[in-house]
Amino acid sequence: MKIILTCIWGEGKLLKIFSNEGKIANVIYLPCKLCSSLTFGGDDLNKILLTSANISLEVDEKTKYDGSIFLIEDFDQGKIEYKAKI
Repeated sequence: MKIILTCIWGEGKLLKIFSNEGKIANVIYLPCKLCSSLTFGGDDLNKILLTSANISLEVDEKTKYDGSIFLIEDFDQGKIEYKAKI
């Protein structure tokens, strides 16, 4: 079964989706609104590094975590990135 991980910009959450079924398997809420990208890391690829932004937010929407990098440990094991020859 294929799994998709995606950041939801403007909502501050990471979704784990079973792609064959289109069902959300897990939601991780972050203390920021603008989560932007993620990658796997660690020796076993079971850590997620997730970036966020702090642009285009109104002053009353900003938190102290906007623009931070988050580490989510002990997550599902990721795969090594495909390296294209360019």
